[in-house]
Amino acid sequence: MKNKMSRLFLGLTMSCSVLTLGLSSAQAADCSKLAGCAEKSCKVEALIANAKAKGHDQMVAQLQSSLKHVKANCTDEGIKNDLQIEIAGVQLQLESYEAELKAAKAANELDRTYKYTQKVLAENYKLTQLKQELAKMK
Repeated sequence: MKNKMSRLFLGLTMSCSVLTLGLSSAQAADCSKLAGCAEKSCKVEALIANAKAKGHDQMVAQLQSSLKHVKANCTDEGIKNDLQIEIAGVQLQLESYEAELKAAKAANELDRTYKYTQKVLAENYKLTQLKQELAKMK
C-alpha cells in the first residue's frame, strides 16, 4: 500500500509538472530507456532541471522532495507488485464493461452500446499500457 501511495503521489506530481513545464523529447527519450525506480528518478531529475531553467523555485523544491521520496522508498519489486494489482483491477473493470456492452447490444440500446464500447476501448488501451510497463520491468 505504501508503494501504491508513493506511485500515486509521484504520478500526480509528475503529471502536474509535465503539464506545467513540459519535458523535451530528448529528456523523455533518455528516461524511456530506463525502467522502474531508475526511470522515475530520471524523470523527476529532468523535471527539476527544466523547472530550474524556467525559474520555478517552488516547483523545484516540490520536485526535490519527490525525488528524495522516490530514492528513499522506491523498489522495482514494489512497482511490479503495484502494476500487477492495477492490471487485475483493470481486467475486472473491463469484464464489467464487456458485460454491460453485451446487455446493451441485446437490448438494442444504441446510446448504451456506444457508451460501453468506448469504455471497453479505453480499458483495453489502459490494460495494454500497463502490461507494456510491466514487461519493461522484467
